[in-house]
Amino acid sequence: METRIKKRIDIKMAISCSIHNDASQLINLTGGNNFTADAFDISMLGIGFFTKSFLPRDLLLEMDITGIAEDPNKKLRLKGKVCYCKNAPHETKGPNKFKCGVEFLDLSKEDSKQLEQFITKNEQRKAPRLNVNGHKNTE
Repeated sequence: METRIKKRIDIKMAISCSIHNDASQLINLTGGNNFTADAFDISMLGIGFFTKSFLPRDLLLEMDITGIAEDPNKKLRLKGKVCYCKNAPHETKGPNKFKCGVEFLDLSKEDSKQLEQFITKNEQRKAPRLNVNGHKNTE
């Protein structure tokens, strides 16, 4: 039984992330503080993704997500906080072996509206997963 507060939908898209520029966050990732992650689900409250590096809990991130706004070429820049990150090599193919959950922070009204429209539009589609353009994947 689903016990989540907000509806979560499956997605399949690459997102660009960076560690929020905050002096209290003293962390340097091996590949640099800008990285790409493979998103697998999204809700009004947050996003789940796979990444190459372990991200500590409460780390503040900025995420650029393209393909969820009304204009599919528009990039939403969202802030978030890492809620969990665990080693999960059996759940994904490729180099991204850490499964992370990030809670959105300080969503603007416009970003909330765009995100809600994307989720509502795609929530009826259970499988196959959606790619960045909203087309069905055949994988």
